[in-house]
Amino acid sequence: MKIGGKKIEGASRKTVIIKREDGDIKFILEAVLDESEFDLLCPRPIAGTKMVPGGGKVVDLENKEYKAALDEWAGQKTRWSFLKSISATPDLEWENVDLGNPKTWEKYTDELTASGFSPGEQYKLMQAYMFVIGLDEEKVGEAVQSFLADPQETQES
Repeated sequence: MKIGGKKIEGASRKTVIIKREDGDIKFILEAVLDESEFDLLCPRPIAGTKMVPGGGKVVDLENKEYKAALDEWAGQKTRWSFLKSISATPDLEWENVDLGNPKTWEKYTDELTASGFSPGEQYKLMQAYMFVIGLDEEKVGEAVQSFLADPQETQES
């Protein structure tokens, strides 16, 4: 694919430099383009059915257990996606997190903290993650403004 004659290649990437007296720490985050690995490890919950008057069955999207399972699945997807994104960092090794084991994914924040990364530094990593997946505040704000703009104003520009 090309835009304006320029070939578009590769996923969105962002580098985060954490300053340290004994040497800067460089993280690279990259957009995750293939989620099939996650889908195999954590299949999306399936809503059950419920009986309705007249003897029919309908999908029960309001079931509390289903909603809780869906919330947990969404949290796991976010954790996996962040971990997969930050794995673009060369030589990054987790001691307590295994990308192939969903039960370990939530340990990444504890491991970052134990490694001396402040909440502010962890926030910088999360901002970079949000940037590469297209959800940073600036991009969201621009998209909202574009969506809300008067179509005639946009055409005249």
